[in-house]
Amino acid sequence: MVKKSYDVIIVGAGLGGLKLAELLNNSKLNVLLIEKRSTIKTLTKNYFGTFLEYIQRWKLQKYLIYKCGWGFYTTRSQTFKKLKGKSLCVLEMNKWTRSLKLKCDKKTNIQIVKLKREKEQITLYDQKNHKYTAKLVVDCSGIAQTISTLLGIKKSKCDFLNYVFIMKNHKSKNRNEMFYFQDSNLTNCGGWFHTLENGKCLVGCAEFTGPNTLGKKELRKRLISYVKNFYPLNKYLKNAKIIEEFCMAGPTTTMHSSIVEDNYIAVGDAAGAGGPFIGDGFRMTFAMADSAYDTIKEVFKLNDFSKRALQIYSKKFNDEFGKWYKWSYLWRFMYLRYTTNKELNLFTEKLKKFNDQDYYDILVSKLTPKILIKLFTAKSFFLLIKNMFIFHILEPLKISKLPRRPIVLKK
Repeated sequence: MVKKSYDVIIVGAGLGGLKLAELLNNSKLNVLLIEKRSTIKTLTKNYFGTFLEYIQRWKLQKYLIYKCGWGFYTTRSQTFKKLKGKSLCVLEMNKWTRSLKLKCDKKTNIQIVKLKREKEQITLYDQKNHKYTAKLVVDCSGIAQTISTLLGIKKSKCDFLNYVFIMKNHKSKNRNEMFYFQDSNLTNCGGWFHTLENGKCLVGCAEFTGPNTLGKKELRKRLISYVKNFYPLNKYLKNAKIIEEFCMAGPTTTMHSSIVEDNYIAVGDAAGAGGPFIGDGFRMTFAMADSAYDTIKEVFKLNDFSKRALQIYSKKFNDEFGKWYKWSYLWRFMYLRYTTNKELNLFTEKLKKFNDQDYYDILVSKLTPKILIKLFTAKSFFLLIKNMFIFHILEPLKISKLPRRPIVLKK
């Protein structure tokens, strides 16, 4: 049985794992990066969207495809803001991965299947029963959540499943238009559209997972329906051809009950830490990699890898992101249970009156009671109360029922 000891083991060579490994180039620690795929030079997902301030924070300008505004498009209403100076950005991140020169040990085609705590360390076992021991294990395994699963950490039951088409020959002439779209009769979440390089575009739709969630085949049907019937997708994509498609879980939107344990840290989707409102996990992942690096430096100085010592990592996350989450969760709770296309259209209309800062705060999941109140008109508030009454009183009595997207879409 092969056994080797390290200071730090990073499980997963996605955005978080690669960023953390890059940061640890500057340390004297003995680091191992483990990846289940056969390469660390490409990512499972190449295109990412995030905001200009984060592009500048991590100096990623050379991987930028373009800047754009953001729209909310529903069945009867459209709101779009250019967000000058606060633009969304589309990145091609495989260029970034290929540029990395990592100094750590790297092992590919490794699947961690078991772990054991041994003398204030964690030992990981791969599919061939090889052992890797470390003082600190960092879970960057994305939606697989490998180490948190093996540790039995409590997770959210609500995340995303999404289906994506990469298409060519689209007719959108505005490269600066990215938008969220939803018809609640098709999906309980929505979708997104933006152009790519060389005449390509990306369109996808998602489901919040939970009871009676849609599966892969059904979700693909909904995406096809959006492409054919939802304006302006049916205009932009009338003669477009699918050149690539994939279905995947994530990004996650609900942080796990714990992102640190003794000898353990979780980063990004492995921690369940994506943007609760629009699911933007890119900035959380990079920010958490930064915080993990700072925390690793500190705990190795102290030679203390206990949960108590690692709580500085949790605090960094909560200071930057977590304090906003409760209001995003409240909004999602209402959104999933009580909203139909009527309310979605009213909310989209109300967004037209938002200033750029409040609009931007919604996109980056900085929801506050003030912003939530501003979203409502008297009519939408009345409709929401009415829907709550139907959902909690009339539906159980089988007197009335809120319109829901069907589990099986008829042709």
